[in-house]
This record gives sequence, structure tokens and C-alpha cells, in this order.
Amino acid sequence: MDRSGKLPDKINNSGRRIQHPELEDEVYKRYEDRQKASKPTRDFDLQRMAIAVAAERGVTGFRASKGWVGDFRQRRGLVLRVTTKIGRKFAQTEDQIQEEFFLHRIFEAVFINNSHPYLIRNMDQTSVRLQNTYKKTLSPKGAKEVRVVQPPGDPEYLTVCLTISANGWKFPASVVFKGNKKTGKLSPRILNKFEIRENNSAFDRFWIKETFDERYDGGTLIRDRAPAHGSFESQLLLENLGIEQMFIPAGLTGTYQPLDVGVNFPFKSYLRKSYHLRRDNCTAVTKSGYLKKPSRQDFMKFVSEAWEKVKVSTVENSFVSARIMPEPLYMLASQEETLDSPDDLERSFECGFSSVEDSFAEE
Repeated sequence: MDRSGKLPDKINNSGRRIQHPELEDEVYKRYEDRQKASKPTRDFDLQRMAIAVAAERGVTGFRASKGWVGDFRQRRGLVLRVTTKIGRKFAQTEDQIQEEFFLHRIFEAVFINNSHPYLIRNMDQTSVRLQNTYKKTLSPKGAKEVRVVQPPGDPEYLTVCLTISANGWKFPASVVFKGNKKTGKLSPRILNKFEIRENNSAFDRFWIKETFDERYDGGTLIRDRAPAHGSFESQLLLENLGIEQMFIPAGLTGTYQPLDVGVNFPFKSYLRKSYHLRRDNCTAVTKSGYLKKPSRQDFMKFVSEAWEKVKVSTVENSFVSARIMPEPLYMLASQEETLDSPDDLERSFECGFSSVEDSFAEE
């Protein structure tokens, strides 16, 4: 018997030929219909269906005995089991409805509207640790102290805003620092001061204006359900640009958000590698003997280098893995975007990311 429940040949397990194979096929088909309708089926139901089929087909001398039922179940791989106690969960939950609605909108944007892959975008904010102190190190057995020079204070965090397109394009990353410290080394644009909002709605408006303009008119923006993303001001800005915003259902960003699925992990891995290299090569210490913290300029360099290393193919595959796009062959990007002069750090900063310090002002 194959997986469909049909017999490839008309011979039973004992080697004897089945008397009425067409009858059994029809009985099994009716059993499948009952199963799809979530109706219980017992031996009595099989007997009743078999007698009805025999009468319809004019089969004489057929008896749907218990022996026939047992042989039929054995040939078709059917066993009696206790029903699963799922109660009324057959009905779709609200989460399932939202998930289906989201997938329907994605299908409409990608296939029905036939949008260019560049116009299918995903944006996400991810938290990055400013200092990655070493909690463990190799030490000889029996050593009473294991001393390592560390940066002072508790670890700090910065927020990196990443945006990608389905054709592999990486938009400039935005680095958000919290605090009032100014380095004096950053551009005037970076040193602009704005007013902080608890829900980050001010930054979201700033990001939309900085990222999109008339050149990027139209398309789809896929984001999580952060409160700032659903604010009236952000929605209005996107509508004016002709950009349709699609919210990933709650709890499913790990499944349908391309950045979470395939980009954030390699990006943070590259970022940690840059920090570790700087940590190994740094010899400057403070008056108290602590290792000097990396400056914000250093962290911006780390972000720029890490974002530059994320491959176009990685971005493309993240949209495929998140079930947003079909196979990568459909996508148009084929070559990595590289700088003519990688040593030109100023240009690298411009192409790699933007940074906004502190907070964002009400307009």
C-alpha cells in the first residue's frame, strides 16, 4: 500500500487476489471524505459504506463481515485510536487569521502587483552592546586570581536601525546613541539634537524622511508591530510617499521578518569581531587602570564595517527564508556593491550608515 491508501496491485497480504478492489477504493474514498469533515469513523461505518457501495454498483454476494472489515483496515493501514482532545480549536484563532491576512497581502504585493524586488523592503531596529567584556578566559589550574583589564562601568547599548530590499540592496544603517555626550569628531548632521520620545515615534518619522524621498516612491515596507511604527504621523508620511506598510503578526517576527531570519545574526557577528580585534590591539588604559572604552566614532566604524560585510546573497536569501519572496533566481541583484577606495573612511561612513545622537525633536 502506498501513502495514498491505494493498493498498487490487487493482491492482499496473504497473496490472494482481492475480490472487489474497486469497491474498496470507493469505500476508502468515502472514509477520507469523513476524515476531512472531522467525522468519527468506526467499523460499523465501514460496513455501512461498503454495503451502500455494493448496492450502488450491483455487486451481489458481498457481505461486509467483521472479517472483511479487519482485512480492509489492515490493507489500508487503519487503526482505532482515541480522539485528540482539541475541543473547538478547529475554528481559526485570531492569530491565525492575522497570519493568513499578512501572507495574503504579501502574495498580492509580490505576485499580483508584480512589484520590483527593490520595492519590497524590511526595516528593523536591533539593540547592540557597546562593550562586550570577557567574562571567562583561559587560566592555569589552581590560580587564585584571574585578572583581565576591562573597560569601566556597566555595558552600554546602542540601537542600530537596518533596512533591506528583496533585491539584496542595503539602505544606510542608522545608529542611535542615548545620552548627551558629544565626541566632537562627528559631522554636524550626527550632532543634531532632538527631543527623545518614549515610543521612539520621533525617530521613526526622522528615519522615514531620511530614508525615502520621491526616488523611492511606492512599494511595500514590512515591519513589526512596534507602537512607533503604527503612529498616525508615520502612517501619514508613508502614505504620502505611496508606500504600503505591512505589519508582521505579533510573535511571528522570527518567521516572517527577513532581518531577524537571516541578517541580524551575521551583522552582529561581524560587529563583535570588530570589537574583539580592537580590544586585542588596544593598550591605552585610564588612570584607574581600566581599559579605555571605544569612542562613539569607533562604534560607528564597527557598524559601518559590519554592515558592509553583509553580502547581497545573504539579504536575498533572508527574504526567501522568511517566505516573502520565491527562489533567489527571481531576484535581480547579482553583484556586491563595493567602494572604489575602502580606505576612505569618511566615504565609508557616508555609504555605510548614518548616525543620530541623543534624541529627536518634535516638528
